[in-house]
Amino acid sequence: RLDDGSDEEGSNGSSKKSRGSSSSSSTNGSSRRSSSTDDVRWYHPLADDGTPADLVKAVKVDTPDKSDKSACYLMRWPGGWKLQSGTITKFNTVSRPPVLLCSDIDGTMVNQDPDEKEQFWMDARTRELQEYWESSACLARSVLVYNTGRSKGQLIWLLKEKPMLAVPDVLITAVGTKIWYLPEGMRAFQDPTQVEWIEDKNWALRLDEGWDLQQALAACGEMFKAFNKDGERVKWLDKGEEHPHRVALQVNTLVLNDLMDQLQQNIDKRNLQGRIIISGAGDWRYVDVVHKLAGKLEALEWVRQVYGVPMERVATAGDSCNDILMLDGKCPAIIVGNAQEELVKWYHEQNDHGRIVLTDKPEAAGVLEGLARHGLYG
Repeated sequence: RLDDGSDEEGSNGSSKKSRGSSSSSSTNGSSRRSSSTDDVRWYHPLADDGTPADLVKAVKVDTPDKSDKSACYLMRWPGGWKLQSGTITKFNTVSRPPVLLCSDIDGTMVNQDPDEKEQFWMDARTRELQEYWESSACLARSVLVYNTGRSKGQLIWLLKEKPMLAVPDVLITAVGTKIWYLPEGMRAFQDPTQVEWIEDKNWALRLDEGWDLQQALAACGEMFKAFNKDGERVKWLDKGEEHPHRVALQVNTLVLNDLMDQLQQNIDKRNLQGRIIISGAGDWRYVDVVHKLAGKLEALEWVRQVYGVPMERVATAGDSCNDILMLDGKCPAIIVGNAQEELVKWYHEQNDHGRIVLTDKPEAAGVLEGLARHGLYG
């Protein structure tokens, strides 16, 4: 509630004072607030008229202090305010435009190490970003997007295993072929791992146009006959059962280049509206065939337009060559300090005029550093 210092005029001409204020009458009949302990505090508790019965079970009623049972606060002027742990404080961040942060998960937001001490510090960096995001950024209407090759089920499992992960508003999964939204209000009142995430049906319908899963499977299936003659060089990862706009293989680097050429020929001769995406590191790489309109960057652009966030207020973050698909756009980009050598090499080859930053700090701490260097932290 905002206090504008004015009194309401009753129908009989008498003045009715705002709830929660104490006053004394002056010689001209006007009412003014008397000096009291409450008056000099930066919040003023209002009288509790009771919480409506239908809301009692739905909301938690915060109180200004432990000794006061009031359910309301009085702010003395319009502006940004934050209620945290029973205390109201100024929150000017809410007056700034929101930020959309789109980040990879593995190696960027969380990481794994067999050494317990190192794992402790990795989790601490993840928790640091969570505390910033959920106590500041999301209150200012900012949007957190996890953009990953994981499936939704795998990502929900990770949120359970790593409770220090900030809760995202959006999931982009399966190399940008599926988009999921957290139901409104679930961040505050329910465990996000126990709710039904809402799939973006319009995105799925967009990818239906010109896509033929059976043709994509046939194009990929021919790779097994061609490249597994002298041992296993190609493996199935996803035949489209869970993600109907994606077919995925795991391919040994010994045959990767030749396989890419032949797979592209198979796609072209079938007039398939598809594209090939390579990711991963080491001796085995992931090869995905997806709709030509799908991909990490394309899905991010779709989400950006859904939320109406300007390009300059969008940041992407990653640690490996998989993430080039979203780092190589027009918005500010962050490469965290623990990034793979191949990605660091790619970074130094870019003439980006500062659009991409390589941070000193690793993982989630590097994401916070990158936001600050782009002027998006606050």
